Amino acid sequence: MLPVVLLPLQIFTHGPHIHLAATAVGLFLAAWSLLLYNRGMPWYAPLLYPFLFMLLIYIAWKSVIDDTLGKGYLWKGRIVK
Repeated sequence: MLPVVLLPLQIFTHGPHIHLAATAVGLFLAAWSLLLYNRGMPWYAPLLYPFLFMLLIYIAWKSVIDDTLGKGYLWKGRIVK
């Protein structure tokens, strides 16, 4: 996620590492595009990867926080601790 976050920051602040962040994002999108094309996925799926990973990070942190606070997890209508 870091290159995706850093690229706009580098662009807006005219940072010295724009080309590094753009290269990282471009290579990742290209690699994922090839993989998804091989699997028969739609063309726009690689563009959704930042949202996918942000959601994954959110779910992981929420799980850690809920576990730390002792709230447990809701599973099939029951709280599991």
